[in-house]
Amino acid sequence: FPKMYEKQPCYGQYKSWVSNLIEFSQQTNTSLLFSQLDYDFYNKYGTYLMFNRMPKKVKMVNNTFGGQVKKLKQFIDWCIEIKKVKKVNLIYKSYDVYRKSKDTIIYLEDSEIELLYNEYRQQVSDAKKRMIDITVFQCCTGLRYGDIYASSWGVKSIDGGKVLTGETE
Repeated sequence: FPKMYEKQPCYGQYKSWVSNLIEFSQQTNTSLLFSQLDYDFYNKYGTYLMFNRMPKKVKMVNNTFGGQVKKLKQFIDWCIEIKKVKKVNLIYKSYDVYRKSKDTIIYLEDSEIELLYNEYRQQVSDAKKRMIDITVFQCCTGLRYGDIYASSWGVKSIDGGKVLTGETE
C-alpha cells in the first residue's frame, strides 16, 4: 500500500503509519485481521498510540491519532476495492477520526493592541519591545511568526512616503 505513494511527499507518513501499526500489533499481541477490526481493536489502538507507546517514543495527540486512523481506514478501503478482500468487519467505517477543535479564535481588540504598543511597550526592556513589535505586527497582518521570520522585509519610498514591503515564500 505505501509503495503506491513512493514518489509523493506523503510517502514518509504512510511508512510511519505502517511502522506504528506493526509496532502496535507486536507490543500488544493484537492480531491484524480484517475480521477483527471492531471497537475493541480501535480502543486498544488508540490507547496504545496516545498513552502506551514504547519508551522514548512520542505519545500522540488527537490530531496525530486522527491521522493514523484516517490512514487505517484508507488502507482498508483500498484492500476492499482494489485487492477485493471480503471478510472485513465494517465497524471500521465508524471509527472516529479525532481532530483538534478549531472553533476558538483568540485575538486582541484594537484597544488592547493600542494599550500594548503605546503604554506597556514604554515600560519594558528592548528585547520585550521587539516581542511586542512582532506581536502587534502579527495582529495587524494575520501572519504567523514563522512566516514573518522566513520573509524578507524592506522599506520603500513611494510618493514621498515610506512603506514597509515584505516578500513571503
